[in-house]
Amino acid sequence: MLLMHKPSSHTAFQWRKTAFAHGSLDEFVAKSLDESDALQGLAERRGVHVVEPFEGWQSQDGALRVLGPSRRYYEAVLEEMRSSGSAALPGTMSAREASLAHAIEKAAGTSLNFETDLEDAVTEHLSERSVVEPSNSSSVVCLLEVAGKRLLFTGDAGEEALRPVAGQLRREGVLERGLNFVQIPHHGSRKNVTPSLLNELLGGFTDAHRGTAFVSVPARNPKRQFPSKQVTNAFIRRGYRVVATAGSDKRHFRNATPRGWGKAAEVEFEPVVEVFYD
Repeated sequence: MLLMHKPSSHTAFQWRKTAFAHGSLDEFVAKSLDESDALQGLAERRGVHVVEPFEGWQSQDGALRVLGPSRRYYEAVLEEMRSSGSAALPGTMSAREASLAHAIEKAAGTSLNFETDLEDAVTEHLSERSVVEPSNSSSVVCLLEVAGKRLLFTGDAGEEALRPVAGQLRREGVLERGLNFVQIPHHGSRKNVTPSLLNELLGGFTDAHRGTAFVSVPARNPKRQFPSKQVTNAFIRRGYRVVATAGSDKRHFRNATPRGWGKAAEVEFEPVVEVFYD
């Protein structure tokens, strides 16, 4: 079985080939759709059953559950993706062109608008404003419960997608028992999580150890753009030791047969953080 979304089977993108031919579908979005179709086709040709992972799906033993997105939310996100990929009016920039222009400005150092400030055990600069791309909002969020442990995987989801997940876990009593492992969304971007969301998912500030948080970041990261110091500090404040992949293999295990693995270095609390004004 392969769990993957099939965007081309949903109304928003059933017309994509004609739309792309007329220049009204972003090239990046079109390429992503083609790659998704290719993967689905390869799996089906090999006899693999493809299932879309929407809220409510779970493995036969119930250990793995999909908490989001719902089908309705996913289709709303696809509509956003289609709209953001539409051709712009004459004399204006499309969403993607604007994004590329912003990236070029950042590379030139003309649009970096931030200061540095201090954080400590109780001072937090992480914003309550969460803004993510629609494609990130389509990420699958799932919970793995095994051997009495609860592991939350968030993909690139932002606060809007994670808020209903937090509500569901609270109603089920999962948050009362606590999350033992959390994948920090979107490489530790400061735009994906907010203090209030983390308070609900993880709990408030504490000196106690609650669990482990993993964050996927590249090996070459000279400016340390990811993970955000604001985000790793926020997880540490709430009792989670943070481990970054940084181009190396990391394994989270419990009661496993000794294999000569060493203890991973934790991301340290950073007293000086970048505070952006964007």
